[in-house]
Amino acid sequence: MTDFGADVAFGKVPQKLKEHYGIEVPISAAQTITKQHATRMKQQAAVLERLPRGGVEQLIGELDGSMLPIVSIGARADKSTPKDGRKRRELSWQEARLSLVRAPEKVKGRYAATMGGPAQAGELFVDSVIRVGGGQGTKLHCVGDGAPWIANQIKQRLGAQADYLIDFYHLSEYLSGAAEVLAGEHKREWLRLQQQRLKGNEVGAVLGELRTYQSLNSPTTSEPDTDPVQACRQYLENRLGYLDYAGALKANLPIGSGEVESGHRSVIQARLKLPGAWWREATAENMLALRTLRANDEWESYWRETRQAAA
Repeated sequence: MTDFGADVAFGKVPQKLKEHYGIEVPISAAQTITKQHATRMKQQAAVLERLPRGGVEQLIGELDGSMLPIVSIGARADKSTPKDGRKRRELSWQEARLSLVRAPEKVKGRYAATMGGPAQAGELFVDSVIRVGGGQGTKLHCVGDGAPWIANQIKQRLGAQADYLIDFYHLSEYLSGAAEVLAGEHKREWLRLQQQRLKGNEVGAVLGELRTYQSLNSPTTSEPDTDPVQACRQYLENRLGYLDYAGALKANLPIGSGEVESGHRSVIQARLKLPGAWWREATAENMLALRTLRANDEWESYWRETRQAAA
């Protein structure tokens, strides 16, 4: 029942059980039991915070965020506020933060996810680093988009043993916007040239073209929201310490965060972003624990421990 509840909307679980096992259960039972086990999975393991001595030589880490639909029930301000909680529902979108850590020679990594803030995401990231063999002697190559919280957490928690690289394809989106303005019908050629320059760490040459155009054609007060050239220039200038693509390519390390972005779709969104689905924040947090536990191949061990505890 929990297996089905981890994959499909609770309303579809009874149909799945009937189809596969000939068992009839109400929707409420499917929902309650799945949520109970999701809560236990969330509470199961303590978060590891201290890197042990030694550790594997190299690990790859990726972090990213995506928005999930969250519902909350507003408090009753006075007697005029409806008693029915359904009439006090407040809908919003909140960020789920996902991380992935793996060894360079491995195809699959370890996921961690939370509805909490950057600090909680950073704690879970370090936990994953430790659980896949990382230690004080491990070098971490981290990739993510330009969200400041990612770089801040990596620097705060891992210091000099970790480097951080801006996702190349995310940066290319800014370059593509500038290409529309700068190169017109030759935008593809211009974009490829700038990408080649960035892969060779020729950031100065890219910025030179952007600055030259602005000095000739754009007012100094132009806003990034309306000027893609200014937006691209500002994005680069604010992240000059995170653009060592040549070093990553030479070491055969990734320059894109496509793995964790794919994880958003397969681990999180495939269940928590179903059409019409809205979640309480605490329930979403527990369901993230359930989904990451399965993605990390710990499903069987959880049920084995559960059976042993019940025996």
